[in-house]
Amino acid sequence: MAVAILARAPSSHSAQMAASRWAQDPANKQGVIDLLIDKTKTAPAVAERIYNFYVVANPSIMGVDDLRNEPVESVVRILREEGTVADMPPTSQWRDATYIQRARQLLGR
Repeated sequence: MAVAILARAPSSHSAQMAASRWAQDPANKQGVIDLLIDKTKTAPAVAERIYNFYVVANPSIMGVDDLRNEPVESVVRILREEGTVADMPPTSQWRDATYIQRARQLLGR
């Protein structure tokens, strides 16, 4: 689905970049935490921990076209430690990042 969206509107990458900049703005901290709570169905303390890990302590760890498994595994680890998700296989077994590769092709990167 993401590839189809990018094929029609390559500017969605720009939208992702804008969203990343919005999330990095300290004035939007509560908004980011609220989104994390809503989208991950976690407790506020867990969402704040994820926010602090990515936005405060490691702001450059995961870009919108990051293909590494480690950043995703960090979130899964935090959710597992908090009891939000059960044990699951490594992200390399279930995460499909081929849409990012296609997006890069479409954007000439």
